[in-house]
Amino acid sequence: MKRAKKGVSPAGESHEQASGWRRRMLRGTEQTPEEELRQSQDVLAWASRTHGADSSFTIKARIEVADQLARQDRYAEEADQRRQIVAALCSSLGPDTLSTVAAEMRLVGCLVRSEHFEEADRVLAHVVAVRTRELGPDDPDTVKARSWSAIVAGRLGRSEAGSWPAGDTAD
Repeated sequence: MKRAKKGVSPAGESHEQASGWRRRMLRGTEQTPEEELRQSQDVLAWASRTHGADSSFTIKARIEVADQLARQDRYAEEADQRRQIVAALCSSLGPDTLSTVAAEMRLVGCLVRSEHFEEADRVLAHVVAVRTRELGPDDPDTVKARSWSAIVAGRLGRSEAGSWPAGDTAD
């Protein structure tokens, strides 16, 4: 029996080629964005019924739906999905975990794109507090959250200059 080279399938294709082929076969290559969204929504509905709203499988399916909506610039619907993702993560992992906070940052991006600055400001206050406590004030993720907070504050007409230590910038 002939053995395949390491990292190459028996058909002679690399792992990346094989996994790309499998992904295209599962998702379809000729689908419109609406068809891809409908397929993702069907998976989400099945996952919710089968596994419950807070299961990791359902959360991943909901993330896929939110990403599909973002690709179609449907930010209000995306925001609804991202809020549900955050709620599920808060319920299953707790509100102060880095996974929950990362989901909140995705929500913030959506809220900023749809110009919901007040809600983005409230979410960012929590993100900054958790990241500062868990990662420290100089961690790149904390600095990024503080930067977004300053941008949102500027959009709300507030100056956040006092929130940055001397010499720091919101870059």
